[in-house]
Amino acid sequence: MKNIFLSLALLLFYSVTLAHGAVKPKAPSKNIIHNPVDAEVTYIIDGDTFSAKVILKEDIQISVRVRIMQIDAPELKGECESEMVAAFAAKDRLGELIPIGSRVILTGVKDDKYLGRIDAFVTNDSGHDVGEIMVRENHAHRYGGGKRVGWCE
Repeated sequence: MKNIFLSLALLLFYSVTLAHGAVKPKAPSKNIIHNPVDAEVTYIIDGDTFSAKVILKEDIQISVRVRIMQIDAPELKGECESEMVAAFAAKDRLGELIPIGSRVILTGVKDDKYLGRIDAFVTNDSGHDVGEIMVRENHAHRYGGGKRVGWCE
């Protein structure tokens, strides 16, 4: 639990200090938290990212953006109309799978390329892998890094 708190606290510190110009940006480390982490969904950002309160201890919580690991959903500001339509459908479906206020389990938590955001596999309160559902229902593609598969014809 101490390692989880330390890793998430460092992510928060760097994102705050970068916003004030105190620290020069650098490539994020690939620290991974192996233990499952409880979180509460607070906001759905798009089809593969949401905000959550991460529960570190009963009296210690932090807010963080979570990108679902190994998937890529269409972008809300997409390259074509069909991508934007698909993006809003993906966002709506993610909101159904992990409604605001619901509890989720984050596993394989690691820092993301954007400071203040983490990557994690997400299990909803029904015990289902959210990323797998999004891919199976064609709201997301599998993604392991590199060039994205487009959503426009």
